[in-house]
Amino acid sequence: MRVLLSAIACQPDRGSEAKVGWDAAVAISERHECHVITHVAARGPIEAKQSQGVATDVKFHYFGEDFTWHPSRFVARIQSWIIFSKWQARLLPFAEELHRRHRFDLAHHLTYVTWRVPSPLWKLPVPLLWGPIGGTAMIPRSFLGILSPSAALFEAARYASNAVATRSKAFRDCAQKTTLVVAANEETEAFFRRFRPSRPIARLWPVFFTPEQVAALRGPSRPRTAEPGPLKLFAGGNLEGRKGVALALETIALLKKRGIDVTYTFAGWGPELAPMQNLARRLGIDRQVEFHRGFERGPYIDKLKDSDVYFLPSFRETSPITLLEAALAGCYPVVADSSGAGEIVRRIGGSAVPAKDRAQLVADLAGKLEWCHRNRAEIQSAGEQASLNVAGEFGQAHYLQTIEHLYSGVTGRGT
Repeated sequence: MRVLLSAIACQPDRGSEAKVGWDAAVAISERHECHVITHVAARGPIEAKQSQGVATDVKFHYFGEDFTWHPSRFVARIQSWIIFSKWQARLLPFAEELHRRHRFDLAHHLTYVTWRVPSPLWKLPVPLLWGPIGGTAMIPRSFLGILSPSAALFEAARYASNAVATRSKAFRDCAQKTTLVVAANEETEAFFRRFRPSRPIARLWPVFFTPEQVAALRGPSRPRTAEPGPLKLFAGGNLEGRKGVALALETIALLKKRGIDVTYTFAGWGPELAPMQNLARRLGIDRQVEFHRGFERGPYIDKLKDSDVYFLPSFRETSPITLLEAALAGCYPVVADSSGAGEIVRRIGGSAVPAKDRAQLVADLAGKLEWCHRNRAEIQSAGEQASLNVAGEFGQAHYLQTIEHLYSGVTGRGT
């Protein structure tokens, strides 16, 4: 079939949304003629990759205006939403012209993976798949105290924007008239049941791994730490308040009081870097905690394989890539049972700790990590099983099998 993919974020050799868009476009193009609308900022990296003979069958159409990211990660985050909103608002005429030229069989929105900015492509005279999309989770009000002032302000604005966004005609039209909404996780499906009580909603994780990515992450591992060596904890991503790093640091401080030796590496940076560095110093654990600006791909995989536990009690995660990569590399996951991270760990194995209130969660996380410290063989065995589970449920073959089923369903024809 001839498919139009909408992916404002779509770049090779990147993480987060860019990985979602690129991996999906390349994989789907193996079975269909794919045209991808993406942002003009991606042209250079995409054309460089295609010049190496990669994804040469994918036809990219560049749309939007050049921009420069603001140096503040907090401001840049708001900037990204403004850019996406404008991009979506102007997308339909561009897509209609492409359809007149190429006559697509269906349209498929890939990125951003969010419900807040609806796709206008349901107005095309072809079926639309909207998703996988997520972004429905909220930080429980009882945990807002873990946030810095700027992060708390952002969350307050997010609470307010939810009320506005769900009442907008653009969102309700897209939610109700899109041929098929594809929810990224269980909480997103429950959210959309309010707006599509009698219309179909499918489920699919937005993140998957190619066979090559699985092989690299599941390749030979270094021997992991045996007791009584320090338990090596790892996490990564954009360092934002919703990641729950403050809770992780409080947990490590509690373990230190109990005489439990751990180290913690957070790979990534963001608006919460300075507040978290200051918190680590106040808690007296700055020698045990490293905030790393981010590893190159090879050293990153080595670091995952050298770590014992992936530890991040985050909120508002749709499909956390670093968690999945760490699990593929054999790390035992310990997370808060919240949003996508909790759902994933309940499915693949590991510990998803209930998040009722701050003190209880920190105490329970400390208890779970103390158990990990004293049971190295058990967590290594469980980590290997989690790795196998991720390779299956989050592998490219499973993703494409689901996509084929969904495409066939909305078009009424085989693929």
